[in-house]
Amino acid sequence: ITIYIDSTVITTTSDTAICQGNSGLIGVTSNTPTSSYLWSPATGLSSTATQFPTATPTSTTTYSVDVTNTAGCMYTDSLVVTIDTLPMASFTEVSTDLTVTFTNTSVNGTSFFWDFGDAFLATIANPVHTYNSSGTYNVCLTAVNSCGSDTFCTNVTVALGGCNNTVAAFDTI
Repeated sequence: ITIYIDSTVITTTSDTAICQGNSGLIGVTSNTPTSSYLWSPATGLSSTATQFPTATPTSTTTYSVDVTNTAGCMYTDSLVVTIDTLPMASFTEVSTDLTVTFTNTSVNGTSFFWDFGDAFLATIANPVHTYNSSGTYNVCLTAVNSCGSDTFCTNVTVALGGCNNTVAAFDTI
């Protein structure tokens, strides 16, 4: 009896994320000569029998690959292709006098850019901003991720509350 020791090691590309509607190259490498590749599921793949197919899934998918080397030994590995979507920017606000607390309600954003409409900017998720005077300001929030950006703008009105300034006037009798 002859026993052959097979030292084949296969390595798939790393789990990856692609933007919805885009495609990405996935693949597998081997340290020994290979004779065939079989990827599954076939959904969203340019080919199921190639070393480096292009993946265009419509949802997050785990792809498995069976690699057969020239000695006839089969190895299996898998990777995950995650679908990322564009961000959707949105926010709510609550004001007290000239100070506004902004609550970021954006979806899928990883970084945020605020324009408070008065030449002041911020890059934090949930800022608190104080205006210098009463008025209506066009406030814009841009949410960004690796797929792109989205901007949401709305008018925010602030007014100094509390007591009204009263001017005393006297008539002479």
